[in-house]
Formats: sequence, C-alpha cells, structure tokens
Amino acid sequence: MVIALTGWCRDRYPTVVSAMLIEAGLPPIGGVFRYGGFEPYEDISDAQIAAIAGYFAPMTLDEAKAAKKQEIAAARYAAEIAGVTVGGATVRTDRESQALITGAALKALQDAEYSCSWKTDGGFVQLAAPQILAIADAVRAHVQAQFDHERALLALIDAAETVEDLEAVTW
Repeated sequence: MVIALTGWCRDRYPTVVSAMLIEAGLPPIGGVFRYGGFEPYEDISDAQIAAIAGYFAPMTLDEAKAAKKQEIAAARYAAEIAGVTVGGATVRTDRESQALITGAALKALQDAEYSCSWKTDGGFVQLAAPQILAIADAVRAHVQAQFDHERALLALIDAAETVEDLEAVTW
C-alpha cells in the first residue's frame, strides 16, 4: 500500500517519517518514498496514515524541478566517477584521477618520448606518451558524455509541465 502524497514532498527521508510519528505519539514505521507517496514496509494504522499524509507538504512544480535537477546531478556524478574501460583495463575517473591523467597527458603532449610509471589496481605499469594520450582521450570522452546526458535531461526537466512529466525523467 502506498500512502498518496500529492506531488513531490519535502523531507523525503524514511527516518523523518519515524521521527514525525514518534513526535505525534504514534508508533514509528519503516518504509520508502516513491514519487506517488510513501510505501510502508508493514501494515499501519489509519492514524499513522493520516499523520504521514498531513505532515509532508507538497512541493510546487518549480521546487520539484529543482529537486529533480539535484537528483540528476547526483546520478551524473556517480556515473562520471564510475570509471571507464580502456584497452581492457579499468581506468578510474574520480576527480583526483582525472587531474592526474590530465597532468600526464599535458606532459605527453609536450614530449612525445615521455613515459611514466602508472599505478593500477594490479600494480605499476609503464605508459608511453601515446598510451597516456589514449587514456586521457577515453577518460575525457567518458566524463563529457555524462555531462552531455545531464544537460539533455535538464532540458526535459525545464520543459516539464506536470509532476508526471518530471517522474518520466530518469538517469
């Protein structure tokens, strides 16, 4: 059973539900928020249902768009730093790794004979300038693809006219 909550709601955290119920003198419950409301993990009383439905104020469409943009940005960041496979090897793409790869690529552009020891999960490998540049290109393409995808989704969010339109926008 899902307790219907009109529109998107503020404080969309299950721990807030339990704290609110305790504050209202009702037994706490566990559950999960869905776009259409709150789904408890167990059977609950009519008093608990009424308290939950009454506590969470619906967001305006503009507030829901802002929340959806934050959700999409978080998904983009997770995809960005998930890594990329280059020549059968996984290359880290967290922000620090991106910076280190960029620095190595700059040196490889300055000196075609440049090589360096690069630490991987399996130990150190020796990379020559062309390999460094190939890795940097793959990492850059991966990161840019995530930002491009986010930008396309943000346009859909901006164009949304209803909460249902927003719900259709997913990473």
